[in-house]
Amino acid sequence: MHSPADIDLYDAQGRHTGRNEQLIPNSEYREISTTHEKIIMVYGAESLERYRLDIKGTDQGNIDMTVNMPDHSAGSMTIADYNAVPVTNVTMGTVTFGSTNDLTLSLDHNGDGSVDHNKAPDVVEVQNIDFTPPAQATDLAGANLAYGSARLSFTAPGDDGDQGTATAYDVRYSTSAIEDQYWKDAVPASGLPEPLPAGSTPSVT
Repeated sequence: MHSPADIDLYDAQGRHTGRNEQLIPNSEYREISTTHEKIIMVYGAESLERYRLDIKGTDQGNIDMTVNMPDHSAGSMTIADYNAVPVTNVTMGTVTFGSTNDLTLSLDHNGDGSVDHNKAPDVVEVQNIDFTPPAQATDLAGANLAYGSARLSFTAPGDDGDQGTATAYDVRYSTSAIEDQYWKDAVPASGLPEPLPAGSTPSVT
């Protein structure tokens, strides 16, 4: 979603992911300052799982919002776009998606707790998606270690397991050990190279 608004996601158990906490399992909150985007991702989520997305306006303006709902069994992604939604610093909005996929965005423009406007998505489309993950890079090695930098090498995975070419690499760093549950909190490295075909030996500094 593009600002000026904050976003918060709640699952069916009431667990929350937003700017200050990520309690939904396998979830991640990101902000991209250069494009004023705010993103919540739930890795491995399915379209039939029920979620509620809350929006709180932070200033006067328009927001653009996209909701992506994967269906792994069908190999598809439902994408709902909400364009140029007007908000002020008192606007509240809610959209619930999951088993019904109604996707109506309910908006309270004056902050009195009552719905003033229901907005359907401007565009809804279903795209075929390849959900087969790349293979794991199991031979990651570091060299030329220096203050603030290191050179990493590994055997490139493919797009589907060990076949093809991956779409992108995701390398992250932290001042403490990175375990699986803390991966989302590690800092993504910038300036990564374009992926090489499976079996190649790329390196990253």
